[in-house]
Amino acid sequence: MISIEFDLVHLGVVELTRPDDLPNAKAYIERKYTEVLQVYRVEIDEFDDPLIKLVDGSALEKTSSGYVGYVGYHEEAILYQQFSSWKLCLNGSTYSVDWLKDGGAHYSRSSMQLTLAEIEKLEECD
Repeated sequence: MISIEFDLVHLGVVELTRPDDLPNAKAYIERKYTEVLQVYRVEIDEFDDPLIKLVDGSALEKTSSGYVGYVGYHEEAILYQQFSSWKLCLNGSTYSVDWLKDGGAHYSRSSMQLTLAEIEKLEECD
């Protein structure tokens, strides 16, 4: 509920400060609640900033700044594609990543279909 209230406040601020951007803001919020994204729950095998190796053999490179913090043994994370870029939720933060190598199907990677609003509520992203 808080997320929806925040989005409504955001729309009001955009309408008052940048009325020309209102259609874009409305479209983004609509996609956030309706567009279904391909989402993977993954396990991290190794983290050596900026390189991330997943248990399934996939390799990612963190392209956004930000301190990740401690990454535990087989720490669970959420990997999803938003528009043309990949995002990784870990330790309550979201980072942009490049997918360097796909390890393929593996017991440690499960697939889900969620909206961005649902992704933001997951423990790894919150």
